[in-house]
Amino acid sequence: MKPFFYFILIAIGLTYFLISPLFPNQEAVQILSALVFWYGVVYLALAFPLRRALQLVMSWKSKGLLLLSSYLLVHYVAYGLLLERILGMGGVNLFGITYSPVQSVSLSNYLVLLYSPSVAIGNGGFLLDLSFFSLVMGLMIGIVVVGTLIKLLKLKSSIKRDSWIVALPLTGVLAGGTCCVSISGIVAEYGLSALAVGGLAVIGPIDAIYFGLPFLTLASLWLLFETIKDASSEYVSGNNQYLRKTQSCR
Repeated sequence: MKPFFYFILIAIGLTYFLISPLFPNQEAVQILSALVFWYGVVYLALAFPLRRALQLVMSWKSKGLLLLSSYLLVHYVAYGLLLERILGMGGVNLFGITYSPVQSVSLSNYLVLLYSPSVAIGNGGFLLDLSFFSLVMGLMIGIVVVGTLIKLLKLKSSIKRDSWIVALPLTGVLAGGTCCVSISGIVAEYGLSALAVGGLAVIGPIDAIYFGLPFLTLASLWLLFETIKDASSEYVSGNNQYLRKTQSCR
């Protein structure tokens, strides 16, 4: 299907989420409209800016999927704990889908879309609450992290003598990929104030971290991924030319 179709899906999802208070079953409308919106976002992201990273992950087949699954497990646990701290959810028995009702049609409902609906897992003192936003951002970041690692491993094998040059970008990938995972520790340490999503009054420090850091992380890792692609091609090409000149001199 053409990309325009997915832009239409995004617009439909946003529209219905905005007017969800007008429907008797607001929960169902929120969940369905959010699914439509995020489906369009994921497709466009994976089909265009993240396409090469996804192809690299899939090229490693079971190994690539194992690396991606391992990263997502840690990422989702950390972010699930953070969202539970923000929203103060409780009383969920093992598994459930929660949502934050809104009272009227307002543009501020779009902010609620980033929190709600969410998938809640666990009960008692241990509860993971994963919004669709955190699920989507975790998937995108994970694909770029694993794709970059695979690219670095391939680069390392192609420049055996100078494999040390991959150390710096590898450090950047590991640092970028783990910064989101450390958020729960920041929250627990400083006990920042929470936001009542129903009222949607002010975005506090936790919310800025929850929304801002994934975007910054994804953008930084994607730029690193693209830079490694160009740098590795130029390095290998230049190295091959040097070897040919050396051999011709002999």
